[in-house]
Amino acid sequence: MNLYRNAHAIDGGWGAVNRVFIAETDSAVMDEISKLHCGENLQRHISNLKGGRTKADSIDASLLPYDGAFGASTAGVGASEMGELKSALENFEPSAQGVERIKSLAIVRRFGARWAAGVRRALKDERLAEIWRNVVRADKALTLWARGSEILSSTRSDLLAAEIQADMPEYETYLPMFGKDGLEMLNRLRQFSTL
Repeated sequence: MNLYRNAHAIDGGWGAVNRVFIAETDSAVMDEISKLHCGENLQRHISNLKGGRTKADSIDASLLPYDGAFGASTAGVGASEMGELKSALENFEPSAQGVERIKSLAIVRRFGARWAAGVRRALKDERLAEIWRNVVRADKALTLWARGSEILSSTRSDLLAAEIQADMPEYETYLPMFGKDGLEMLNRLRQFSTL
C-alpha cells in the first residue's frame, strides 16, 4: 500500500512500482489488500496490470491514490503517445471539437482531472507548449461560455449574481475570444449580476 500511495515520489514512478506489484502479488496478498483503506483501487490496479489492461509503466487515472492529487508521472509517457499528441497539437483548431479531440487522447486521459498541468509537464518543446496553452485557454473559454449560458437561462438569484461577480475577471478574460457573441454574453452577465 505504501508503494501505491508514494509512487509519485519513487525513482522510476509507476514503472518501478508496477514491477513489484506484478512480481509479488498473489491471491493471499490481494485478500489482505482488500482489507486496507483504498485497497479496492489498488486491487483493481493490480488486476488491470496483470490482465494487460494497463501498461506496465502507468496507472488508470481513476485509480490514482489521493484522487490524483499528485498526478500521474510523466516518466511513463511513451514515444507513440507523444507522437500522437504532437500531431494533434500541430493540427489543433480552437473549437469545441478541437478541444474534445485533444482531450480524448490517451496521454491526456492518463492525467485525469489534472490533465492540463500533467501534459504541460510532459511537453519539452516550447512551440508545442505554446499550442498547449492555447488548448487550455480554449477549454477554459468553452467552459465559461457553457456556464454563462446556463446562468443566463436561469432565474436570477442573489447566489447566481454573486457567482458571476466572483468569476467576472475570468469572464472578462475568456469571453472576448468568442468575438461579438462573447462580448454580448459578457454584457448580459454584467447586467444579470447587478439587477
